[in-house]
Amino acid sequence: MRVLDVGCGTGDVSVLAARRVGPTGQVLGIDRAPEAVAVAERRAREAGLTNVSFAVHDLSDLTLTGPVDALIGRLVLMYLSDPAATLRRLLEGVKPDGGSPDGLAPPGTDGADELGLTPREREVLALLADGRSNRQIGDALFISAKTASVHVSNILAKLGVANRGEAAAVAHRLHLTG
Repeated sequence: MRVLDVGCGTGDVSVLAARRVGPTGQVLGIDRAPEAVAVAERRAREAGLTNVSFAVHDLSDLTLTGPVDALIGRLVLMYLSDPAATLRRLLEGVKPDGGSPDGLAPPGTDGADELGLTPREREVLALLADGRSNRQIGDALFISAKTASVHVSNILAKLGVANRGEAAAVAHRLHLTG
């Protein structure tokens, strides 16, 4: 399966798609910000993913070199001068059957499942994304602040991010905030 992720940013969704399509699939993330693409490339490399690549390009004049099975674009249309025209043009390169009748994620799964978050870590992430401190997370979940801190550390590692702000951004981008 070939997947094109437009407006990939730092690669959150591209990495999820690469894990989902497996080693026989390919994911190409496109973003116009070189800094974001550099972060995405680093994160994919650190995750050991060889089936995802990234390129700096403006979507307004992107030409696909071959058909793709799926087109992903999260939080990107608002940045385009003519989103409808760009989307129509990009959709011309998507295969009609889309490669898989079920899409990229099997029924009953979401981004948290793909990242390996436990149900408790999902609860902690939602509170973290809401701006709560470890003490506030602990109070809300009836656990100690130290236990909340351990959960936060595990979440940062699983998401491949450096701090709480980046974790909150991933949670919001992937709609994991409940």
